[in-house]
Amino acid sequence: MRSCLAPECLPASECPPGWGVVESLVRLVAAAADEPLAPHDDWQAWWRASYPDAKLGYSTLLAELEPTSAGRRALLAGFFEPAEDERENGLKVTGPAHRAIARLVAQGVATYTSQVDKVWARENERGCAAFTRTMELAGKKWTPGLMLALMKGATRSAKLRAAVPGLTDRLLAQRLRELGAHDLVSREVINTMPVGVRYTLAERGQELMRALHPLLRYGQRWDETGQELARESA
Repeated sequence: MRSCLAPECLPASECPPGWGVVESLVRLVAAAADEPLAPHDDWQAWWRASYPDAKLGYSTLLAELEPTSAGRRALLAGFFEPAEDERENGLKVTGPAHRAIARLVAQGVATYTSQVDKVWARENERGCAAFTRTMELAGKKWTPGLMLALMKGATRSAKLRAAVPGLTDRLLAQRLRELGAHDLVSREVINTMPVGVRYTLAERGQELMRALHPLLRYGQRWDETGQELARESA
């Protein structure tokens, strides 16, 4: 039995999601029973008709395909662990959830749908929470303009305020404190008379701006009504 899926059962470059693994295993079971399913066939209906009393899950499917626990682990690992040629060709790209599942597979504990799907859901929730947290921080009113002004070289309060129309002294101080608390902006006290303060993007702030640069390009391409702006001629 193969430890990997047929090309038609696997996405072009990514590892399949948990339910995608179940579908692919059903299709392998059907093929082993000399009843191969076409891509448009209802694989769940085939399973219900062929195994009316069996629970649809990893354990049942793997048991149908491989008689030994080692063989079942190898079969399941093939969904998440790229071979050398697959890795070189950018296939089976893995994310945190895939790597977590691969670790469970290697340990011999990822053999039940509930276990794998719980890991998948937990990693997905973490990713969604991190994305939401970052977007809420970066998208807070006045923050994008302030970060952009810092990226362009403004360092003093007066220049930062002037670069962001409508930004008051109170809001400027508040946003700078918030950005500093997240290690996005550095504050340097200059020993002059009177004492001055210089603000610059910290390393994390520079990393965030690099990550947000595609959004800047998007905004330069589309207006607020969704119409594409005229591009500059080369």
